[in-house]
Amino acid sequence: MSWFRSSPFASSEDAVAHMVALLAAHAEKAGTPLREGERKLLIEGATPPKIVGDESDEKFRQLIEQTFDHETDIDDPMSFSNSLQWAGADRYPRIVALAEEVIRSRSDRSPRLRGKRQVIDLIQLVGCAVVVVILMMVVVALAGWLFGHK
Repeated sequence: MSWFRSSPFASSEDAVAHMVALLAAHAEKAGTPLREGERKLLIEGATPPKIVGDESDEKFRQLIEQTFDHETDIDDPMSFSNSLQWAGADRYPRIVALAEEVIRSRSDRSPRLRGKRQVIDLIQLVGCAVVVVILMMVVVALAGWLFGHK
């Protein structure tokens, strides 16, 4: 089963610690190293979203977004994005909650089509619908012809 992957971490706590270490390394490269208190803040349990938000959460979101942007080897099981799937298994640490918020905010960034591209897309959609309907009619006609003859 190639779709089933076992965790490269001993526990979800190890995955969280690895994510924090990767984020701290990226923060150090960016010139804003994480203090020990900030590391502990990332490991502790998450608060409900949008209820408690401070400037450190915004700093963490920006660091996480930059980490996702600079991640090159997506197939690496120890990468930041792949570590995310193993990190929230036992409890819900703040780093997992913030990473999920960043991912959700990125998925809403698809640009709306306008002008010529929107018209072309609409014509393709209608064309595909017409082709599907014609193919359905052909299948029904063939089935009627095959099973209708005696």
